[in-house]
Parts: sequence; C-alpha cells; structure tokens
Amino acid sequence: MSCANLGKSTIVGVWAKAETTCGTFVMPAATDVILPTGFPAVNQEFPTTDGLEISESLDITEQFQSAAQPVSFSLPMYVRVPAAASLGNAIQGDVVFQSLLGSGVAGGTVSAAVATTWTVGQTTSLGFDTLAGGWLPDVGVITVGTEKILYRGITWASSTAGSFDNVERAYAGTTAAEQADTTAFTLTSRYFRLDTDSPAFSTVVRTDHTVYYITGCAANSATVGITNEGGLQWSFDCQALSFEWAGKSTLAAQAASGQADVVVPDAKLYSVGAFVKNTTKNKDNTDGYEITAINYSTNTLTLETNLDTNWEIGDIVEGYVPGSTSVANTIENRYTSVYIDATSTTLQNTDLTVSCPKQFISDEVGNTYPTAWVEDQRSITGTMTLYARAADTKYLYDNTQRTEKVVHMLFGDTDGESMAIAMRRTKLTNPTSSENGPTINMALNLTALGKIDTTTSEVGENSIDVVTI
Repeated sequence: MSCANLGKSTIVGVWAKAETTCGTFVMPAATDVILPTGFPAVNQEFPTTDGLEISESLDITEQFQSAAQPVSFSLPMYVRVPAAASLGNAIQGDVVFQSLLGSGVAGGTVSAAVATTWTVGQTTSLGFDTLAGGWLPDVGVITVGTEKILYRGITWASSTAGSFDNVERAYAGTTAAEQADTTAFTLTSRYFRLDTDSPAFSTVVRTDHTVYYITGCAANSATVGITNEGGLQWSFDCQALSFEWAGKSTLAAQAASGQADVVVPDAKLYSVGAFVKNTTKNKDNTDGYEITAINYSTNTLTLETNLDTNWEIGDIVEGYVPGSTSVANTIENRYTSVYIDATSTTLQNTDLTVSCPKQFISDEVGNTYPTAWVEDQRSITGTMTLYARAADTKYLYDNTQRTEKVVHMLFGDTDGESMAIAMRRTKLTNPTSSENGPTINMALNLTALGKIDTTTSEVGENSIDVVTI
C-alpha cells in the first residue's frame, strides 16, 4: 500500500467522442482513447466579486459568486495513424482534429475520374474531372484501380476538374499502370477540411483517483512544433461547457441486489451525471452506473440502474472509464519534408499555430454554466527558422513584394502511415537574421490565408489542409 494517498500525475487516461447534441454527454468507447503527452489539467473557474459594504471594520464581509467560465483543459498528443492498409480511417484524437478544423472526411468519400489517359511514366498534369462527394486537398493520396498515387498540388480548371502536379506513382508498394480516360478513382487520404461549423465532443479524463466527464468540448487551437527530434505532436487547447466528477472511496453500507442506492463515506467525492463502477466486484453496467441523484446528508448515491448483485461494505466505488485500444503508429519528426512552391527546402525548425477559437456564451442571466459556443475567425501563423544559405537572400525580395507561396509539409517515412499539411496561399514575411554560433539563422513569419476563387467557386475555408498520406 502506498505511503500517502496522493494523486499521481503519471496515471492518466483520456477518451474523446463526438456528441450528437452539443452539451449532451456521450460515453466514449475503448477505440476513442487518446494517449496524452502531457498532463491534461481540467479546470473551471467560478469568478467571485467582493462585497461593497463598508463598516467599522477593515474586513470584507461578503463575497458573491458569478456564473462559471468555460472549462479549460490541454490535450497534447502524438499523431498516431492506422496501418497503411487502413489509410483513410480515423487517427488518434480524430474528433479533436475535427473540432479544431471543422470536419473529417473519410477515405473513399470523394471521387473523380481520369480525364485523358495517364501513361505509366506520367508524373505531372494528370487531368481529372467529374469531382463528386466533396473536395480534394492540395496534397493527398488517390487510388485508381490497384494503383495508389501521391500528389502535391492541384491546378484547377473548374469546380469539378483540374490536374494533379508533382506526382509520385506506384505509391505505398502498388504498381504503376496506364489509367484510361474516364476511369474512376477515390481520395484515399483522411482529410480534415476547414468548415464554418465544427462538432462538439465529450471527453473523459482520468487523473489517478479522479475521473472527469466533460461535455460540450471544443478545440480552440493547436500548436505543432517541428524539429529534428522526437515525435510529431499536436498540442490542443480545449474548452467546454461543464464537467461532472467521480472520486474513489469504499462502500459504507451494504447495497442489496435490485436497489439503486449506495452509501459512501463522503458523497461530495461524486456529482450527479458522473458514472461509477464497483471495482472490487468488477461491475460497471457496461458503460458505468450513472449517478442521477445525491443525498449529501446521508452520503447516498442514487444510480440510474439497479444493482444486479450485492455490493458489500469496503467495496471500491470509483469513476468508470472505458477500455483502451490505441491507434498503432507514431511519426518521427526527423522524417519531415518541406516544399515551398514545389521546391524542397531545408529548415532547422518550424512552429505552427492553428487557432480556430470558439466564443463561449457565459453571460446570459439565469445560467450558472455556459450554454453554447460559436466559431470565431481563425488564424494560422508560425515561424520557419533555417540556416541562412546564399540562395535564401531571395526572401528579402519576397518580403518587400508580399509574395505568396505554396507550402507543403510532409511528415513520416512510411507510405500510407504519414501526415501532410498544405497551405496554398502563404505569406512568408519579415525575415530576421541572428547569430547561431558560427552560423547565421533566418526566421520567417508565416501566415496562411484563405482564397476566394471564382474558377473553383471557393469562398474560403481553404487556408490549410491536414491529411493522412
């Protein structure tokens, strides 16, 4: 037995699942697990205001509690993608990516057809038409027949036709073949596409002996730090409407089979809406016993479902969490390729911030907790740092001319188990030189912009594409 009953910051579990109705909790499944790379601190502030009364004392005699602010929690994670054979399926924390960016399009959803036969050795200007089922990202993997093809860049002719550029044929171990005119193909990549609406999700967070059940969650921003070390990681900052909690204690009185009330030493360790299990008896009612009422005077928890066996004094009653079935493959940062206007570029490091904030409604009179949130204007910025080479002086000119660049970042060394970020309209500004030992560094500010395009009938929502490749 431990010397002290202290919470251990390394015993952590996180699960996240999309909500059908924002603010209505949905219990995640084992496949919704997230392995965080840092402590997911969960907090919700109830601001207070000191009273204004003055008296014959210097003491403050009253304090008033205001409505709650949104729940805040961090969620850093490695990018974990399924095996290449399952390219296009969900990745770790899939719903969190969707909440940040707007939507997630499964592989096989978007289709088009070959326009003019693609010869076996053709690696550029692969024409297509009859696009259906959605949109194509600027970087992606398509499957035509038995061949997979990676492309970097699209030249659009209309909203349903164009051509692929910078193509890698016979991708992911497939065999290149002539692809005849009108042959159908699909986008195989999983595509996180920007949208003006984004899904809410429920999150279960276990921090040792406390479990939080968080509703109405939204990802507001994420940072991506790219170096030559470690794994590819996205660090999300999230907010939510409210949470419930369940602690850990032992049963204070026997609870007979068929009843719904259980007595614990201190009912304040639990809240209505939380889910518990009997760890001693291995009884969890599949997804936990939901607490529907609490009598704090008698320390009695009323459960939604009657017990199907006797619970005995001393049985451990604690918060329910799902099992864990994690997505298999991580991506090493050292396998990163960056292309600026299709030209391979060597960088020292890059810091990218994808901010898609949500404004929480917490100032309506009569409500204790925030009642909703709404998407606000996004911002995609970063800094690209490189060792200054002779050819890099050109960035001084680009800065004066406000030149726009196409930036593609590809992460991973295994076909079908990698990720790409594409920014079609990028400003690289204010090149700043600095000393770095015997070398010179150049730092470039990066801003990704949306594009209103009459050729494709786009009205924005295209400043960044995030895809699996």
